[in-house]
Formats: sequence, C-alpha cells, structure tokens
Amino acid sequence: AARAFAEECRGPYRRRVQRLAERLDAGEPLTLAVRQTRDVLPDAGVLAIHVGTQSGVLPAALREAADRRTFRTPLWYTFGMRILYL
Repeated sequence: AARAFAEECRGPYRRRVQRLAERLDAGEPLTLAVRQTRDVLPDAGVLAIHVGTQSGVLPAALREAADRRTFRTPLWYTFGMRILYL
C-alpha cells in the first residue's frame, strides 16, 4: 500500500514515501519504519501508529486521529486509510 501511495506522490515527498515502502518491504515494523522515515507523517500520526500498534487497535487509532483532524491535510487521511490495508 505504501509503494502504491508513493507512486501517486511527487517530488521530495515521493522519495520519502518510497523509503518508507522499502523499509516496510524489508520487514521492518511499521512503528519503527515511520519513526525512521522523517517527514512522511506528522508527529501525531507517528504517535497514533505507535499507540495503536502497542494496544492492538491500530485501525481505530488511525480513524480517531483522522476524525480529530490530527492528520492536518487530506493527504494524511488518505495515507492513514491506506495503511489499514497493510
């Protein structure tokens, strides 16, 4: 899902999302991959992924973060929803 999302992006952001996709493809855990790939998600998005993963409710944590507009742009909402398919 991250690789497909990267194909929709342009410029430097695309390269950052591609790095995230490479990390995920290599088997790196989602929480570690988003922490190590700077400027792909806002800090609140990284925190939502970490807390959701640790508590076993990642889809709900991402939905709530999106509902509360924690992801500041529609792009973050789109990315969060695509992560649900990983």
